[in-house]
Parts: sequence; structure tokens; C-alpha cells
Amino acid sequence: MEYVTTLLLLTLSIFINAIIIGSIGFFVTNSIRKKGNKYPFNWWVNNGRGFIFITSVILSLAYYYGGII
Repeated sequence: MEYVTTLLLLTLSIFINAIIIGSIGFFVTNSIRKKGNKYPFNWWVNNGRGFIFITSVILSLAYYYGGII
């Protein structure tokens, strides 16, 4: 049962991390775009998924090995 709980918490933390990182990245690039530079927003749209996924997994593993999960 402990294995299932840990797996569920890791999956949930990856999902929550992805939402938070995606929101932060969107708002930062959107504010840069409003200042007249459209290229960071285009980069985020094209490459953001890979960055969000990798960062979310790394943060979730840090939570796991840090003893938070």
C-alpha cells in the first residue's frame, strides 16, 4: 500500500508542478511580449512542453529523495 501511495503522490506532484511552472512561464513570456518582443513567447509555445515536463519530474524526484513525499 505504501508503494501505491508514493506513486500516486509522485504523479500528483508532477501534475501540480507542471501547472505551476507552465503558468509562471506563460505569464513571464506574456509580459515580455507585451513590451514588444514576440520571440520569447514563440519559444515558450514551441519548446515549453519539454521544459515543463523535465523540470516537473526533477522537482518531484527532489521532493521524493528530500523526504517530502
